[in-house]
Amino acid sequence: MTYRILKTPEEHYSVLRTIQDNRYPTTLTFHAHDQEYLTQVIKADITNRCFYIDELRPPSGHKLASSGESFDIVTKLNGVEIIIKGCNIVGAGKSETGQFYKITFPEEVLYLQRRHAFRVDIPEDSEVFVELRSEDQQSTSHTEVLDISATGCRLRLKEMPEPPFEQGDHIPFFVFRISQNIQVEGEAEIRFVFEDEESESFIIGLQLNELYGLGHRTMERFVNEIQREARKQRFE
Repeated sequence: MTYRILKTPEEHYSVLRTIQDNRYPTTLTFHAHDQEYLTQVIKADITNRCFYIDELRPPSGHKLASSGESFDIVTKLNGVEIIIKGCNIVGAGKSETGQFYKITFPEEVLYLQRRHAFRVDIPEDSEVFVELRSEDQQSTSHTEVLDISATGCRLRLKEMPEPPFEQGDHIPFFVFRISQNIQVEGEAEIRFVFEDEESESFIIGLQLNELYGLGHRTMERFVNEIQREARKQRFE
């Protein structure tokens, strides 16, 4: 793994703006509590050196945020773990879509690259899908793959089943369809679920806990092929 420490406001803004534009889910943890809260970066402001996050889920995080407790923020960006420590809420407000919070730029941002889990975007014209069902669901959901690494992927779901997918759900069996002739099967866990109002769909983070047979080798080969194609297009 590789560490980088980002110290300038310009670097902080660049990372936060990328997280905002890609609507990556973000985990927030208060120092005196074990509960993790989900949110999103909704705006990065280089002029005032601050950024804004969406309401916290579960809603119990609002009381902690309003009390001034310090917290850490963690998110993942193309396989890179972004860690912002020692944050505090310096302002709050409410919009049509719910509560939001203002946070000043930190002194530094930790940028952690895990080589074995490098995440790549799936080309829009690729027909790569995942079929999954939780232990409490009767029907299988068909999802589009947005990005992938050897250990997890981000999915788009057009219609939420009943009961809905929730963070922490165990997926006893899923099928990752790379092509008509190639698929990977295994067990997984739901890491996050977010409604994407812009695309009128739901974004699901899936952690691949176990791949059956030659699944690990097949998945790594697929990720490597996507990486090679991306590098090739970059230089054409």
